[in-house]
Amino acid sequence: MEYLEVDRARMEPDIYDGPNCDEIKPRWIVGFPKEGDTDMGKVLEFDAEHFPPGARVIVESPVCPKCGEIYENCNLEPGLETSRTCDFDWGKWVEEQYS
Repeated sequence: MEYLEVDRARMEPDIYDGPNCDEIKPRWIVGFPKEGDTDMGKVLEFDAEHFPPGARVIVESPVCPKCGEIYENCNLEPGLETSRTCDFDWGKWVEEQYS
């Protein structure tokens, strides 16, 4: 079976949140091909009643350009959450991508 993308969402943080515009607020942006992008806020919900049988939701995570691990695993030594092995600056990356 072939698939056609009809909806998509991306986590695009608002890096100018807070009273001093210096806080990062996670938010989902949903892209509708004909209507454009819409800010859906912090929670993204998929109601099964709005999708046909066989519909798929695709979520992709960025990969660290230094160590090749996804965000959740970058900087962590396996089994030791306090031990850092990669010095990639995700905060700087977020500011460069979304400012």
